[in-house]
Amino acid sequence: MRHSAWVDRTTSSPLLWLGCALVGLSVLLRWLITPLQGSLRGYAVPFMQAVPLSTALHNPVSWRSFGGLLGILLVSGILLHVCRLHVRVLFYLGVLLFLGSLCFVGNIVCTNAGIYEALLEQSLQGQYLSTFSAEHLNGSAQYLDFHKALTADSLFHKAQGSLQFIGMGWYAALAGALCVIRAGYQQCPPTRRWDVLVALLMVCLLSTGLAGPTLKAEYDRIQGDLFLAQGDLQSAVARYASAVSWDSNLAANTRYTFHLGAAYHRLGWTDRAEARLYLGDNYLAMKAFPEAIRAYEAAVAQRAGFPLARRKYVEALVTIGLEEYAAGKQYTAHAHWQRVLDIDPKRFEVHFFLAKSYLDIHTQQQGLALREAQEALTRTTNKLVRADLYNMLGDLYYKQREFVTAREMYTLSQGQYQLVKKIINFGAMKGLQGL
Repeated sequence: MRHSAWVDRTTSSPLLWLGCALVGLSVLLRWLITPLQGSLRGYAVPFMQAVPLSTALHNPVSWRSFGGLLGILLVSGILLHVCRLHVRVLFYLGVLLFLGSLCFVGNIVCTNAGIYEALLEQSLQGQYLSTFSAEHLNGSAQYLDFHKALTADSLFHKAQGSLQFIGMGWYAALAGALCVIRAGYQQCPPTRRWDVLVALLMVCLLSTGLAGPTLKAEYDRIQGDLFLAQGDLQSAVARYASAVSWDSNLAANTRYTFHLGAAYHRLGWTDRAEARLYLGDNYLAMKAFPEAIRAYEAAVAQRAGFPLARRKYVEALVTIGLEEYAAGKQYTAHAHWQRVLDIDPKRFEVHFFLAKSYLDIHTQQQGLALREAQEALTRTTNKLVRADLYNMLGDLYYKQREFVTAREMYTLSQGQYQLVKKIINFGAMKGLQGL
């Protein structure tokens, strides 16, 4: 069959329109699913921008998003196709859509590592909530399901972990792009093998541009770990310095910082922030809580603009507060948790813990329990966590003999979704039976 250099509307295949439909649908679907605070849809996921996750979660409509740019590209390509432009337009339209989809994963893994770190932080918060709910509430949040083994230790781990948070929107965009590529390939002239080679070259260039510096940093980091294991501390420090010069995101990487801190500590450079974090991690593992707190405080004071030091300090305060609460030292736990909120008011799991703790103490603390529970409700969309919070509010109003409001809270808890209502939401069922 002879291929024309120009294509009319009759050459469009069902595969092409299926691909267009999938890409168009992806703009409206979820591309990124956070563990506790909702999802980002295609039209709101910033394209290759280091936008804080908390800002992006408001889902503002933006043409500078992944979905927005893919949508604009798709509409432009269809118009050009309908206007009988050259047959290769379809093929390269699919290639560009495919590359745009790949950039989403590259953005998480290589470019804006802060997004992945924020997702890991939410997973850790979920683990705290799950354990607390199981031990002190027998509540719904104990059934939170998180991949506890997720880490940012290497590029492979980050790529593997990122897939746990990616929603159907990204898969729809990727599948749609492949459909458009296939439809365009069928309509290309006999020289289409050269188009395939050009497409592969484009993929290689994009991958090199996105991952090249990060791969070099990964190589230097691994070499630094080897020198550290061999006791060649100076060479290890030099390699770590080279790694972070290629990828500044490593400064927020827990494993990298731990190993760099170990090298500094063994060299006697204990005034470095990384060395103090290394000491804090070891003290915390040994449950030497006062020493751990002092080490983390020293790291924060040593370098005020060091986000990892601040985060580790906050996580240590949360962990120590949980240990003290379990030991019955509620007021000491309150002091640590309040310190967390002074540093980072967005740690909504701490509001959850404080609500339960204030609820346990005595009548004078019920106003504080109400405030903390309501604050936690405004900061999470997770239905299992919200079910527990409504149960706590039901208990609070029951204690105050406001039985009508208590029933409303238990009913709201049951209404979070069917699984909670029928199977695991024992708190709400027990509360309603008591009324």
